[in-house]
Amino acid sequence: MSAGLAIFGNGGCAREVAVIARALGIERLCFLTRAGDPVPPGLPCRPEADADALAAEGYRFVIGIADPHRRRAVARRFPALPWTAVVHPQAHIGTPEITADVPGLIVSAGAAMTCDIRLSPHVFIHYNAGIGHDCEIGAWAAVMPGAHVSGNVRIGEGAYVGTGAVVIQGAEGARKEIGAWSVIGAGAVVTRSVPAGVTVVGVPAREIDRRREPGA
Repeated sequence: MSAGLAIFGNGGCAREVAVIARALGIERLCFLTRAGDPVPPGLPCRPEADADALAAEGYRFVIGIADPHRRRAVARRFPALPWTAVVHPQAHIGTPEITADVPGLIVSAGAAMTCDIRLSPHVFIHYNAGIGHDCEIGAWAAVMPGAHVSGNVRIGEGAYVGTGAVVIQGAEGARKEIGAWSVIGAGAVVTRSVPAGVTVVGVPAREIDRRREPGA
C-alpha cells in the first residue's frame, strides 16, 4: 500500500498543500479537522482523533494551516506522528540538503532557495517566495506568497513574513534578526532587525504593535 498524506486543516491553505501532494504523485489524501469545523463538500475529511489510526495505515502528516500559532498547537497535540516534508517539484532548491529530512516542512510551487539555508520543523514557504543565502528559519515560521528574504537573515520561531514583504540582506558578520513570533506586514520592507513579538508594516517597516509575551 502506498503512503498517504494526511493534512491538518480544511481551509484554502490545506487545499493548496493538497495541490503540492498531487504534483508529487500522492493519491491517498485526507484532511483532518476538529469537532465543529465546517467540512467543505467533496473533501475526504476525518476527525483529528483518527490521526493515530491513519498513521497505522501508513499515512504521513503535514499541517496545512498558515497561522504559526495554530500550526504549533497542532504539532504539540500530536508530537509522535510521522511528520513529513512536501516540496513542490516546481520549487527551486539550490542544494538538496536544504529540504532533506525536515519534518512538517511545506514548500509551494515557484519558491526559490539558494544555498547554505537552514530550515526548522514545520516551516511553511509559500508560492513564489524567495530565501537567499545563509538564512536560518525557525520552527513554525511562515514566509507568505511573493515575500523575499535576502541573504544572511535569521527568522525566529513562529515569525510571519507577510505577502510581498521584503527583508533586506544582513551585513556580513552581522546577521539581520527577525525575532520570534514577530509579524512582518504584507508589502513591508524591513531594513533593520525586528525584536521578538513585534508587528511592523510599511516602507521602511516601522513598529505598530508589541505583544506582551512573544508567541502567546
